[in-house]
Amino acid sequence: MDFDFIKRHINDSIPSLRLKYPEFADEILQIECRHHFRNKLPDFITSSQFIFPTKLAGEQASNQFVGAFNASLFKENQTVVDMTAGLGIDAMCIAAKVRNLKAFDLEEIKTDALLHNLESLEIENVDVFCRDSIEYLKSSTHKVDAIYVDPARRSECGGKLYILSDTVPDIVGNYDVIMQKCDTLIIKASPMVDLSACVKDLPDLRCIYVVSYKGECKEVLLVCGDHETQGVYAVEIGRSNTPEILQIRTTLLPENECFPVVIKSVEELEGKFLYEPGANLMKIGDEGALRRLYPGIKKISPNTRLYVLDRKIEGFPGKIFENIKFPTKRELKELKGRNINAISRNHPLSADRISSKYGLKGGEEAYLIGCRILSSQKPELILAERII
Repeated sequence: MDFDFIKRHINDSIPSLRLKYPEFADEILQIECRHHFRNKLPDFITSSQFIFPTKLAGEQASNQFVGAFNASLFKENQTVVDMTAGLGIDAMCIAAKVRNLKAFDLEEIKTDALLHNLESLEIENVDVFCRDSIEYLKSSTHKVDAIYVDPARRSECGGKLYILSDTVPDIVGNYDVIMQKCDTLIIKASPMVDLSACVKDLPDLRCIYVVSYKGECKEVLLVCGDHETQGVYAVEIGRSNTPEILQIRTTLLPENECFPVVIKSVEELEGKFLYEPGANLMKIGDEGALRRLYPGIKKISPNTRLYVLDRKIEGFPGKIFENIKFPTKRELKELKGRNINAISRNHPLSADRISSKYGLKGGEEAYLIGCRILSSQKPELILAERII
């Protein structure tokens, strides 16, 4: 690998480099990955020696700020096995927290890259193995403090897999083997995983973390065995890259759900704050928890996931709007060309259609929200300003 070539051409166009320097395909891949993942892995790629085995490995890797949260679930002086290291972002984040980590992967190109990156980053407490981690656990006579696994969630034909028993390795089929070799098992699952199925399939499940990064649900962490807390948590990693953690309930499944009341008139929106839950709350789907957590909160319509309250909620995992207004037809026409975002929640028109119809350009903190309100479910358009 010619790292001097990478340094010299780090800001050059990838198509131009491919045409001009076909003999430097490996180096151009590294430049392309640095362009593509500069926001996802900023600290890692500051090392001029850091390498990506493939672009796909970078796409499948954790965002470094999500990886930092994952690592926070481990304790100092623990011994850990990462069953599916891949590019190794989670492994390296965890290694910064624990005493020793053993990282496994089935692909030699990935383990070779990880060994190189560990050396270039001067990380000395990680041992790397190119072998089947399940077979290792079956043959090992040693028990570790914790095991971390991010099972492959794509089939051989490229389709996405959402059921734990369908993934590679098969966590459910090998569950007893894994739990015999650790005190704590942490599974990184798809954002689409069925939480109730996880409760059924994992007998020692104690905690569920639904993790979002800048509003997008990235993963579901399932913690089995020894863990300090129990229940379901929404984790939002926002603009500051610092996780905000909210306990939704102390049980794994909802109990005695009490849904928010629906407003009876548009006047109940006046002077109030409008709330749109983040992707993690949407995933958890426990509307009753909102009423328990935020007394007085109401829905604007039975089937619209927007809520209203007379006060601002600090640390709310989602968007908060104020200065709610129902624009007239004339006022809607005057929006053309303005920097206003569009949102559609249970409305006949999509967000793109709303933007196109009223000539919105997007940007800034003003929003035109298409939604249904009241029990009549009448479609309406609301103008509001986002404050969080």
